Amino acid sequence: AKTTYELYQHMFDLIINRYLYPRYRREIETLPAIIELTLNGKLLDWDAWSTYLVTVDREREKLGSYLQQQLGCDNLNSSKQLKQSLQEMGIPVTSVQEGKLKLFSSKYSIVDEIVRYKKYNKLVTTYGDKLKNQLSKDGRLRGHWNLIGTKTSRMSCQKPNFQSIPKEMKKYFQAEEGNVFIIMDYSTIELRILAEITNCQKLIDAFNAGADLHVETAKAILNQASI
Repeated sequence: AKTTYELYQHMFDLIINRYLYPRYRREIETLPAIIELTLNGKLLDWDAWSTYLVTVDREREKLGSYLQQQLGCDNLNSSKQLKQSLQEMGIPVTSVQEGKLKLFSSKYSIVDEIVRYKKYNKLVTTYGDKLKNQLSKDGRLRGHWNLIGTKTSRMSCQKPNFQSIPKEMKKYFQAEEGNVFIIMDYSTIELRILAEITNCQKLIDAFNAGADLHVETAKAILNQASI
């Protein structure tokens, strides 16, 4: 206890000397929300979700057999084999990561099928038995939230990552009786804060006019009246 107290004094001095006190206060004030998120968790209708996954698994197996036959690839989950098979078909892929494959999916139907297979495979492997092992006895999933979990100081979540739950799964989460889920999205919140702090008239005018900030930025950079 003595060492912890002495460490606190040392760390607090560093916070003050490095002008981090406002950030420190924001983190402290946010902790109750993090604790509440962790304790409450989310109630998942596992029976309904697992039934849906059975259907997805059938589609995965059917599509997988078709792709193996078309590609001559024994293991679709082997990046090396899959890339080699595609290149032998004349498809100039450099990577079989989903983002890279999507660049070719509109031109090659077989690539579009592979992207779909990868989606099915991720649903079954990541959100099947692996997810079931993370369920609490009360049927809730409780993520491990990290207030500053990325290099850009954004919040992150693990086991499971609630920030990247697939859209197919979202409807299987349930609100407690007498409660409802609401969707809230603070559109371009960072830029709104920037406009307030800097008092940038161009940003303020753009927001007041309901303009698309991405389009307005591109117009400014390219010096064009329209994009």
